[in-house]
Amino acid sequence: MTGKRLMQVLTMVLILIALSYSVYVNGFAKEKTKLLAAKQMAPTFILTNTAGQKVRLEDTKGQGLILNFWATYCPPCKKEMPLLDAQSKNIAVITVNVGEPTRLVNQFLQKQQLTLPTLLDREQKVYILYQVTNLPTTFFVNAKGEIVDKVVGELNEQLLKEKIAQIQPK
Repeated sequence: MTGKRLMQVLTMVLILIALSYSVYVNGFAKEKTKLLAAKQMAPTFILTNTAGQKVRLEDTKGQGLILNFWATYCPPCKKEMPLLDAQSKNIAVITVNVGEPTRLVNQFLQKQQLTLPTLLDREQKVYILYQVTNLPTTFFVNAKGEIVDKVVGELNEQLLKEKIAQIQPK
């Protein structure tokens, strides 16, 4: 194959890759995002907590819920965890650790003196189900089980209070 022909083939391959990516981003990825838009029902799941007990999302139905995805290696996650822990006395809060072993998660929670409910998503099935792309990501779910909002990135106290007001049962 001549150098000119090789360049033509490589150019065609790159064009096909770019087109495939464009179709994915503009088609499939947007469709998935629609699944978790406001007023959509939060996808159900069952995960094990740090004590080894099964927890169902449906157990929180009838109350507002903060559903937070995090990991111990994530600095913004570490920073917002005390805020979420403080709110867990006022509203349902479930944190979902993504992909880490129980021992590591328990050590982190003990060291930080956190008591909020933490579920383990070692296989990242719920992470994928909720289409999480960055950590931390927090979903705010109303008493009907509908997603009201999603925040990607670190929560601060003011933002957290605003979002809780949106999901607090009246």
